[in-house]
Amino acid sequence: MAEATTTTPPLVPPLDDPHWHGPMTSACFVFLDCEMTGVDASHDALVEVALCRVRGGVIEGRFSSLVHCPQRSCEEAMALHGISPDECAAAPSFAAIASTVRCFLEGAIAVMHDPNLDVAFLEAAFDAAGAPFRFGPVLDTVMLARRAVLAPSYALSALAHTLNFTPRRWHRAAEDVAGLQDLFGHLVEALVPASPYDLWQVRAGQKGPVMVRDSIARRLEAAVHSNERLGLVLRARGMEPTLLAARILRWTPPHCVVALGDADRVLRVLRADRILRLDPCPEPTMAAP
Repeated sequence: MAEATTTTPPLVPPLDDPHWHGPMTSACFVFLDCEMTGVDASHDALVEVALCRVRGGVIEGRFSSLVHCPQRSCEEAMALHGISPDECAAAPSFAAIASTVRCFLEGAIAVMHDPNLDVAFLEAAFDAAGAPFRFGPVLDTVMLARRAVLAPSYALSALAHTLNFTPRRWHRAAEDVAGLQDLFGHLVEALVPASPYDLWQVRAGQKGPVMVRDSIARRLEAAVHSNERLGLVLRARGMEPTLLAARILRWTPPHCVVALGDADRVLRVLRADRILRLDPCPEPTMAAP
């Protein structure tokens, strides 16, 4: 429901969870969105929840429901989702759907757009239903988009406009989940992750030490020893992704020294966390920007 902000999902890495370390083609993801009466999980409540579980690109199931909530949404929330107490009066309580929501979540990697509110409200709702559930690490498409896409805003609707997604009725949970799936597909195509954990390592917009994806680090290390010329796709701050033909001269995490151009005459120091992917060397060679 909320507009995109810099988020702080759990920083405990999913090192021991096998769901995070297999190939993307066999990973199970659950795309999730909620609508609420406000932004304070200790006082406000869920009014709608939607999930879509996908494995290997195949949809295993969808679920969407209004949630019984007698309280009225604040003006800001009502302006976004337009869900009235009358609409929720005949809806099931969260306790009645908690087991279904849990089944969608268990054994899957949660994907959300700016997840803090959704996580806080869902955990509070599970607690109130007497069936506590705690989220582990999640994939945040705001963070991924900040790395891969140059956009004036990282709200889901704004990114859809930037990337020419199908127009939707935004700020209703099921429609936002569909938009989230579209966005995630674009980000996976842009970042070419080796695994879900490879995506989790993208920390764009978050304070703290620079984190370079393991897959990028391994490729850079190998390129230093092989003297291989690569097609390096980089998105520097405030720029569209740029394709460079580069020879990796030195790799000192988190920076790499590269030689650009046909004659390796242009040297550049790059932050490796800003590398989206490493492709075979493009032909013809592209000049440095």
